[in-house]
Amino acid sequence: MDFDLIASEYARHRKIMLPVLDGLRDFVAAIGHKAAVVELGSGTGNYIIALAESTGCMAWGIDCAKGMLAQAVSRGSEVQFAIVERIGHTVRVTNAAAYAAKAYSALNFISGKAFERGLRRLEADLATGPIHGTRRALMLWGTKR
Repeated sequence: MDFDLIASEYARHRKIMLPVLDGLRDFVAAIGHKAAVVELGSGTGNYIIALAESTGCMAWGIDCAKGMLAQAVSRGSEVQFAIVERIGHTVRVTNAAAYAAKAYSALNFISGKAFERGLRRLEADLATGPIHGTRRALMLWGTKR
């Protein structure tokens, strides 16, 4: 989904759910007066801005949709916003060995039965030739000041 296409309507219609904000405030209160909060997927900044304004925490919002962040920045808060570029490269899968060995950590979250079913399907698909796709990554780096 291209969130840049819906950013202005999203900003216009999406509102904060107070129970969620209250939970975030409790979390910040437990950290103390030097709390620093980063919201990944901050979109138009609803929660991170409200949290920063209501608790005084240092706050950063990170998103990969430039249109959403433009909406957040236009609100004029003290929150720092940053865009994250998605990185991708093409891949050509020719065998299922790495998948069968669960070399990708996310595979360990799939139930045994579902994993076996998926592995059989992958092996059947590979029997007809390589599978071409795109592997995507999102890299976030931070430093402590």
